[in-house]
Amino acid sequence: MSCLLFPLENMSTTLYILTILSCIVCISRLGHCLDEKAKNVIIFIADDLGYSDLSCFGNELIQTPNIDKLAKNGLKLTRMYSMPSEAGSLAAIYTGRQPMRMGLVKGNLGWPSFWSVAQSGGIPLSEMNMAKYYEMKGHVPFLFGRWGLGSWSWSLPTNQGFGGFYGTVMGHSPACSSDAEDFFADSDYFWFVLAELGPLIVTFLILIISSKMLSFISIKLLIPLISMVFISIGIFRIYCWMLPLNSITCKVFDNQMVKEDFYIDTTLTSQITEKAQHYIKFRKRPPFLLIIPYHQPGHPAFASSNFLGKSGINKYYDSILELDWSVGEVMNTLQEQGMENNTVIFFLSDSGPVLTHPYTNSHLKHSSKDMKLQGEKGSLREGGIRVPAIISWPNFIEPNQETAVVTSVMDIFPTIQHLIGQPNKIQRTHMRHFDGKDLKQLFKNPNKKSDEIHKVLLHYCDTGDVSAATVGDYKIYFVSQNISNDCSGYILEDPLVYNIKEDPGETTALPPSQHQDVISKARSNSLRFEMSLDIKKRTIKSQFDQIPFPWDMWVSI
Repeated sequence: MSCLLFPLENMSTTLYILTILSCIVCISRLGHCLDEKAKNVIIFIADDLGYSDLSCFGNELIQTPNIDKLAKNGLKLTRMYSMPSEAGSLAAIYTGRQPMRMGLVKGNLGWPSFWSVAQSGGIPLSEMNMAKYYEMKGHVPFLFGRWGLGSWSWSLPTNQGFGGFYGTVMGHSPACSSDAEDFFADSDYFWFVLAELGPLIVTFLILIISSKMLSFISIKLLIPLISMVFISIGIFRIYCWMLPLNSITCKVFDNQMVKEDFYIDTTLTSQITEKAQHYIKFRKRPPFLLIIPYHQPGHPAFASSNFLGKSGINKYYDSILELDWSVGEVMNTLQEQGMENNTVIFFLSDSGPVLTHPYTNSHLKHSSKDMKLQGEKGSLREGGIRVPAIISWPNFIEPNQETAVVTSVMDIFPTIQHLIGQPNKIQRTHMRHFDGKDLKQLFKNPNKKSDEIHKVLLHYCDTGDVSAATVGDYKIYFVSQNISNDCSGYILEDPLVYNIKEDPGETTALPPSQHQDVISKARSNSLRFEMSLDIKKRTIKSQFDQIPFPWDMWVSI
């Protein structure tokens, strides 16, 4: 907009005054006089951060001033939902689609994510993701942190549209922990299970040897039976070796080159922060997409020496303080470069906190203390999939805004697409239908009805029928959720209905007979979704069910 002041004699006094006023408004709200397209996007993704573990979300145990500043300057989303699978959540963020479509949900074997680097899964190359979208517009997106969506060459970030990658292929494993208290390798898991099954194995061996001594079985049968026991133990040992508990997962990559063979976890966040700062300072040209999926504060929690013990609670909260520091450093660099006003910031967690050890099922010492919501990572309960989320964009999002509208991590890509511009002709040929929605309407008016964005939000646990659904203020469970860290369960004859607005802790189920309207709405919506799947893909197979060969451990990373 031009603000030239023409001579008074060339225009009426009224027009002159209006011109001056328009210039004042333009200067006072300069951002609104510019094209409402965000030039840059930064996405901070915390690992397994509890919903109420930030001070801006009600935590009174610690203070997170830098993340709080994002909330103060932007929009806090109090009902954003992720997926019960970490890989599923990350895929939903990057593609804007239900991970069910890609087979990134729990399968018959019960694994909620990729369980071995030898598995050849990931985001299908046919899927459009936000990195490819930027790449097709001629920009170079970068990812610094953990990937978690495949470890074979074709599935790595640099073959999924990212121009650069620095970090780990999988999440932080207990086998990579520098703390002896949290260290847990494949051999430890092997002996742990063997100790659990030891009495059964010994009883079986005594039984078959006694049977031979009493002439109940022949020597020809005894030898195969004993051999079967030891062969089974050997196969199980190989299985343990192929788990993420193998030290092969403890590598840091710079693009597809190994930078560190065994990283020191306490230096990860500072390395990622420095990489992000360097990228912002020396980027080739805007707009840019920078994604930072942290390793903190997920299990096993860690913190550098500057933050260890700083919370006075446990390492989980120490790591949140370091996470907050990193966000602050990146934001300071952005401000120093004069790019704060044309960069939209997303902050969220990929899932709820881990409270139970994923391999021993023991209660974790270093974990979240927040017990306001039921469930943990892996569950469809509010504590498992309801995550803290913030969007900040100066001049376009009013400060100190909050919304209780139901949103999903799938909404991030559709929102970004709207912010940076609609797809060109080449991009349109590669686009897929979004399951997520554009959140921009909440930027100006966050006080909408809870079902304004998603009339029904479906929650899939596995490749079967829908497990739960959020319909406005209500949450409906079609499958039982009796285990705090597992979304699997038996099909309920009568669905469980909760009013999440009045009962976020899901303590009192409502009579299903009085809420048939929301139940019917959820069922019909799930049928429409399942009909939208390609005919050839109606029977979805979980990528996590793939059984890799041991030698594939060297073929992958």
